[in-house]
Amino acid sequence: MLELNLQNISIAVAFFAIIVIYFLSKSDKKEVLVGIENPTNEQLKKAVHTLADKLKKSEESLRESERKIKDLHYAQGVQLEQTKFLTANVNKNTTVS
Repeated sequence: MLELNLQNISIAVAFFAIIVIYFLSKSDKKEVLVGIENPTNEQLKKAVHTLADKLKKSEESLRESERKIKDLHYAQGVQLEQTKFLTANVNKNTTVS
């Protein structure tokens, strides 16, 4: 099992950032209504549904990203508290006489 240390957390954050950058750069570059001068109602409905789906996916992605950031902050806090506890125990058990 992986230990929660600063190096592992840094690697996870870097990996997450690379994935986000990859998907942002790969976003759809197609225009919904390219070349249509007088769109019909059906074409407009299709465009609206397409944009609504993209918005829904973006919101889901944002919530997932926020959850991952929250989890990383929690893991960092746990690691910091464990370090404090272990440091206190080491200092207590290695007193200089």
